[in-house]
Amino acid sequence: MAAASLLFCPPSGAIDQISASVERLQQSGVDAHDIEVRMNFPDLSKSPVWIRIARVDLGATLGRVDDVRIECPLPVIKEPIFSCARAQVRARSSRFGLQNLQAGIIWNNRDRTLQFSAAGLRVAGGRIDAQGRWGRRGWSMTLKADSIALAQARPLLGGLLPLPGDWSLEGKLENLTAQLAGAAALGTVSVHAVLGGVSLANPEGTTATDQLGATLELRGNRTQGAWQYEATVHSTHGEALSGRWYWNFSNQPLQAHWRGQWNDENVLTLEESQLTLGGFIHAAVRGRISLAEKPMLRDLEIQLADLDLAALPPQTRDGIFSGSLVSQLHGAGHFSGRIEVQDDLPAAIDLTLDSVLLQDQSAKLALGGVNGHLVWHTLERRKQALAAQSDDTQSELRWDSGLLYGVQIGEARIRFTTAGNDVRLMQRARIPILDGGLAISTLQLRRIGEEAMSIRFDATLDPISVAQLCKAFGWPEFAGKLSGRIPDLTLESGVLTLGGALQASVFDGQLSVKDLKLSDPFGSRPRLQANMAFSHLDLAAVTGAFSFGKITGRIDGHISALELVGWEPVAFDAALYSTPGDRTRKRISQRAVQNISSIGGGSGAAAALQRSVLRFFNEFNYDKLGISCRLNNDVCLMQGVQAHASGYYLVKGSGLPRIDVIGDAHRVDWLSLVATLKELPKSQAAIGKSP
Repeated sequence: MAAASLLFCPPSGAIDQISASVERLQQSGVDAHDIEVRMNFPDLSKSPVWIRIARVDLGATLGRVDDVRIECPLPVIKEPIFSCARAQVRARSSRFGLQNLQAGIIWNNRDRTLQFSAAGLRVAGGRIDAQGRWGRRGWSMTLKADSIALAQARPLLGGLLPLPGDWSLEGKLENLTAQLAGAAALGTVSVHAVLGGVSLANPEGTTATDQLGATLELRGNRTQGAWQYEATVHSTHGEALSGRWYWNFSNQPLQAHWRGQWNDENVLTLEESQLTLGGFIHAAVRGRISLAEKPMLRDLEIQLADLDLAALPPQTRDGIFSGSLVSQLHGAGHFSGRIEVQDDLPAAIDLTLDSVLLQDQSAKLALGGVNGHLVWHTLERRKQALAAQSDDTQSELRWDSGLLYGVQIGEARIRFTTAGNDVRLMQRARIPILDGGLAISTLQLRRIGEEAMSIRFDATLDPISVAQLCKAFGWPEFAGKLSGRIPDLTLESGVLTLGGALQASVFDGQLSVKDLKLSDPFGSRPRLQANMAFSHLDLAAVTGAFSFGKITGRIDGHISALELVGWEPVAFDAALYSTPGDRTRKRISQRAVQNISSIGGGSGAAAALQRSVLRFFNEFNYDKLGISCRLNNDVCLMQGVQAHASGYYLVKGSGLPRIDVIGDAHRVDWLSLVATLKELPKSQAAIGKSP
């Protein structure tokens, strides 16, 4: 365009054509090479002007343009102005390919400024119109675009799009109005854009969007090697997934506004931002995010004005807790507070809970009416807080009621401190359980989730109704109270041990559990070892609870060297026998006789009932009864209460009517014995009728 100035004062005389050339022209970030201008005479106002430029370098943003050819059919030449209202331009852009478009040009030779407009630039299946000004002090431009395909436009944008190269991208820039300005490089930008049908995904498919629609407002100003920006995003259509986090913007729209800085290292600084996701979350975010390399979240502070658990989408909730112990967790209530992230990891959490409800029906877990203050720090942050004598290291939670695997728990309050993977109870706490409770004096967990996890626990179990506990677990109900001390329960090196004995009152007798050891408690095949003993159990209550057939009297017993692997017994030495010196009335029903006979493999008692007058009696007297089993290699080595010529006594009769039950099976397959025991409650043993 500058070469056209040679035409403003053409020489006199009979000249049919004039041409001029400029080897190079540099101004405001534009570098043009090999410029040629040609025009026919004698009537300048009616003769077309042809301009050819071999190469134009427009900088990193717009790239390079080659073989520019401009034809102006009706030039207007009036010193110092050269203008052309309807120029035809043909050029090949390194970013946008071969272009044919119509342009308007006004060149001022005095101040070396160019005003231009261009219509019909074809880019990525859409259209761009532009107008602007270029001069010594810089340039400015206004762009309007429609229907730009993002996948096609992506390679044209080069490094302007902060998206990893291996991510897929589909969708359209439906509408764009942009105002750009700069000196050499781009210096200011103002954009209004409407995006539609955007689908992007990483190669793993863990982060993706589908049919996302959004409106973007962006203003930026480049100073001292970085962009100062302010942006607003509004989305009311489409879906997004990141890891287990899912969101549907059609149901709960996104509204975000942020202001900050974007430097040349592709680090985005959020100096101020506001985020709203439907009714779920209202938050402010500050910090630094890397768009180029990990860690992505360099330092981030999230101020939660409100987080409403009830508004969390079911897909997100199910995705987050899938495969966990609370896979069907539902929530309600509100959180507020602060979350800090450092180098992609949580650094501090300070939350206030307001009327929170957590409930998982499948696991029978629930906690309702939860209020309080939850504080968590990394170990380093905790040390700093303690050094500063800060009181902001303790947490307190209160709840109205709860459910633990079907067992009702009552209102309670606990104060504790957390740091890293450690939790420690700060003061004694009592948790009501059914009609009793658990009084905790010591609770300390260290390195939670690690192989080196350790636990210290010491508590007293206030008497709890065994009948209510059995009902909650779906077990046969029987009388008694569960109580006692849980002394020095510890977990070290993956082994859970009980420092003392657990005592319980059941079936009007006593139960003791000691030497308890649980290895790999959170693994796929935990191993439990223990010794158990019981005394003076009321047989009428025991047999009534398990529908075994009625037996009266008292019984003692033990289960020594008990070993469970994967919660299945692999070894034990167990015995049940009549309490020595028991003077209570000892009676056994016909059904109980047959069930005991089926356990010991003996058929004599059943045959005697069928063939003799004994079949007319419902109950019999006995002197003593008992059975023992030593389990090893899936075989139960069995004995009774006393030896017999043909085996062993399971029941030794006494008085009239009297019956003996003799067992003759000394080696019994354990799985077969278990199957027999499972069928006993269904037994309808009734050999005869009483007269």
